[in-house]
Amino acid sequence: IPYQENGCDCGVFVCRYAYNLYKMRHLKFTWNDIDTRYPFRELITWGPAFDFDMDDIARIREEIEMLIDNLSKLYLRMKEQEKANKRTKRREIESSKMDNQS
Repeated sequence: IPYQENGCDCGVFVCRYAYNLYKMRHLKFTWNDIDTRYPFRELITWGPAFDFDMDDIARIREEIEMLIDNLSKLYLRMKEQEKANKRTKRREIESSKMDNQS
């Protein structure tokens, strides 16, 4: 099992472990399997999905940073569009009120 070598990549490790466990979700095992240590040693301790190192973690950290940056840009554009839509709607309501008063 890979171990973290610094104090700043714990979240990246959690994401990597979670992703690998997600990929393994179709595998079936029981509490008895935990007690016998099989298939856990084969799947997790020595499994290919968990064969990564700090170079992989650095790459994943950069990929996560790019993902967050791209999602942030999309989100901010969406929020700006929502604000513009609300302003337009507010103007339409105000214009409708003025027309009704005439």
